[in-house]
Amino acid sequence: MTKYVAALCSLVLAAGIAALATTPAQGDAASQARLLGGDPCNHAVPKPSNPVASPVRIGSFNIRAGTSTQDFSAGVHAFLPYGDIIGLQETNSKDKALVLANLADNGWDFYRQYRTNIPSHPHQGGAEQQPVLWQSDRFVCTYAGPALLSDIFPLYGEKPAFDDTRSHWFTVVHLVDRITGQKLSIVNIHLIPGVIMGGVPVRGIPRHWELYQRQLAKVVAAARQQQSWGRVFVLGDFNSGWLQDKEHHHRHLPVRSFHAIGYQSMWATEHPPKGQGSRQHGLIDQVYSAKPAKSAKVLFALNQYSDHKPVVARYHLAPAS
Repeated sequence: MTKYVAALCSLVLAAGIAALATTPAQGDAASQARLLGGDPCNHAVPKPSNPVASPVRIGSFNIRAGTSTQDFSAGVHAFLPYGDIIGLQETNSKDKALVLANLADNGWDFYRQYRTNIPSHPHQGGAEQQPVLWQSDRFVCTYAGPALLSDIFPLYGEKPAFDDTRSHWFTVVHLVDRITGQKLSIVNIHLIPGVIMGGVPVRGIPRHWELYQRQLAKVVAAARQQQSWGRVFVLGDFNSGWLQDKEHHHRHLPVRSFHAIGYQSMWATEHPPKGQGSRQHGLIDQVYSAKPAKSAKVLFALNQYSDHKPVVARYHLAPAS
């Protein structure tokens, strides 16, 4: 009887823990979760009465996870005047999410990819996320959510160390432009680092290389699938320098992989001189789209906030038919 009671108590306790773990946050906790998650992105599609052509500036900035919240805030605010839609990478704390929530006063909305199983950034703590920001008076968000970049993939002790015990995710956001009426799908990514050097895979880390290929294939497939919604822009940290990739033209790297679906990098339009990159000497931060950019820039003046520099590409949006 004693064993039966003990077992029953254990079951009740386990059920209570499970209920606690799965019960949605309520009250102040729920309000904070909504605030830090950003826009609900469940709005109806607006129908501009008189759509007109307009440019759009799409940017990307990897503000490394080890950056303080104060410097993160300064970097984001410094970048805002250069973009209409911005993707960030390595955003890794609630304090940094609160910085994004406070951008409402500056006329910006955001969506923060949040899942409990997003891996912490190696050696720097905090769940790494790829939020997307947009000017709230111009764009309406109709959908946003995480998409699987790669599932658990054992690296069997290969170096450089990378979190191979959790799944990895990227962000997809659907926006509608109030000016042109165009539907835009923004895909914000951060591919595994340390695998591509000089336009070719690093030797001696075959598991890392396999993981990179899997992640890139997922992103390319997502870009193809997102075309059913509207015009697609894939942005973020590809961890593969465009100039070297273009030179070697490796079949499993971004240039050829995206070319297979008719996409090209912003850097195909223009790029800084060789040796000047968005991180050290490489143009690893990019925007890919089916139509060429009208201009493409590294914002070298904003170099004090991260080991990356922000990049921005300008595109032409025709009025929706």
